[in-house]
Amino acid sequence: MFFLILFVHAVGSKAYVEFRDLIRDWRPLCPLCLSRNLVLNGGYLRLLTILLLPEEAWVYRKKCPGCLQSFTLLPADVMPLHSYGQRLIAHRILACLDGIPLRSRLFYQQSGLVPTVSEGDSIEVGGRGRSWSDLLDSEGFAPSYQLFHYWRSKFSRRAQLWIPGLLIACILGGCDLRKRLGESLSDFRACPVDLHPVLLAAGLVGLLQEQPVRLSVASTLQLLCGSTSRSHKPLRAAGRPPPHCGGDLESSQLRADMERRSPL
Repeated sequence: MFFLILFVHAVGSKAYVEFRDLIRDWRPLCPLCLSRNLVLNGGYLRLLTILLLPEEAWVYRKKCPGCLQSFTLLPADVMPLHSYGQRLIAHRILACLDGIPLRSRLFYQQSGLVPTVSEGDSIEVGGRGRSWSDLLDSEGFAPSYQLFHYWRSKFSRRAQLWIPGLLIACILGGCDLRKRLGESLSDFRACPVDLHPVLLAAGLVGLLQEQPVRLSVASTLQLLCGSTSRSHKPLRAAGRPPPHCGGDLESSQLRADMERRSPL
């Protein structure tokens, strides 16, 4: 039986780690059979983005005694099968949709990935005659622009798989594809051709969620993470099915317990 990934609604990585004992003892109702409460079923170390860059933390698994389904509970800001968090990945993909280059120095600085320094200071740090491109190749900034390129290519391929289904959902939902879709995408005239599938998918998700494209990019990427992958990992783990995203798990009682524990 495959395991499901459940996102703890409105609980980010920082709160997940800070209140890990509450997560461990939490026994929500099984979202599948709705008959039994989930019990602790171990866990494993995973990279979570507590501040800006990923660091190792423990995540918990739960199991339903009734239907015997296993679940992995992840913070709401995690991107499945990725080391970096949803916020940074969505920010980078959105920058690509706006036509900002992968090696953009401004993006690294505005994201807090490198110190913001003046041109004169950068010459002293890097040495006279060394450009920003030289520093990118020699200093090994994390995440690298090569990883940015991988994200860009990966989500573009996966978006192509989802566009037909999203179009059908919009048609069945009565969305105005002719007018509203065109208006929502008009701000992205600098979007590269290879990212058109991601932009279209984000536009369709935005129509379904009734929100602007910029606000729907993160949820679109979460959706694309559940599509078929050409990864070699299933071949290395024969007989072990890939994880499936099971959506958000309601956590109002858990968040109330966290608020009571938080200092005033």
